[in-house]
Amino acid sequence: MLGPINLESDTPIYVQVKNQVLFAIADGRLKPGDCLPTVNAVATETGVNMNTIGKAYRDLEVMGLVKARRGRGFFVLEGAPDLCHERVRPDIVGRLYMRIREAVAAGLTSADIQEIVKLSTKDEMIPYGPIPASVARATQSITRK
Repeated sequence: MLGPINLESDTPIYVQVKNQVLFAIADGRLKPGDCLPTVNAVATETGVNMNTIGKAYRDLEVMGLVKARRGRGFFVLEGAPDLCHERVRPDIVGRLYMRIREAVAAGLTSADIQEIVKLSTKDEMIPYGPIPASVARATQSITRK
């Protein structure tokens, strides 16, 4: 599997699946020519409906990142890593900017935000995974100020 799916997340499951593939292409875990895990395998491993996985894969195909080959699966296309970088990074920067603005509006200081960023990048972070204890502790101390 590409990464964990958090069934409790506000992020729709098909978006999590799609993003896990995008991240794997962007960071080189999936390369042009590689076959994605089968829809059935991902559905079985995650307990998610096959139609949900299929929707994520079809979205990736529409984006021009993968191509379905009848009876063989979905394959990463040439140029997909560059396309991921062009699409994923600006989107993440935009979402990060909006979250930072929300944090500032909620009264967090630049130092508070920088501490959370430092802790969040210190250990291996898993998208959609639980908040690590170190970040939770920092968050509690920040909210007590």
